[in-house]
Amino acid sequence: MKVFYLKKSIDERETFLFRGSREIKYVSKIDIKEKSPFNYLTITNPKESRCICTLHDIKFKPNDKKSLILLTDDKATNCSRAIQANIFNIGYDLKENNNSKYMELSKIINKNDLLEDNYVILVPGGTLILNFQDSVYEALLTISYSLENF
Repeated sequence: MKVFYLKKSIDERETFLFRGSREIKYVSKIDIKEKSPFNYLTITNPKESRCICTLHDIKFKPNDKKSLILLTDDKATNCSRAIQANIFNIGYDLKENNNSKYMELSKIINKNDLLEDNYVILVPGGTLILNFQDSVYEALLTISYSLENF
């Protein structure tokens, strides 16, 4: 597995053990505006990154509230459109419903903070997938994360 979806600790005594409680070092803002719709967005820690990414928060602002499913894949997923955002490769596309080949992490309905009480660890080559129930033309993502080189 290259993606781990874990619950944040609420017990202060466990905070020092909790990887997701480490100081947030980086914030990436990704603003996507397209003329053609997309329903599928990937956040990939590239194989060659040589670091472990801990995603603390993913804030998502579409034009209107949307439902989506968080999925995971152990390899980079090909998308027809892609951008580089700091360490991450961000891909997006309009795809048919092929969720069955991915592992579902969570269903999210009308929330701006996609992780809320959870955090995600992406090792090199791991991909977090946001699959929107309805297509969108634009998305504003703010990702708070920390990196650990190895």
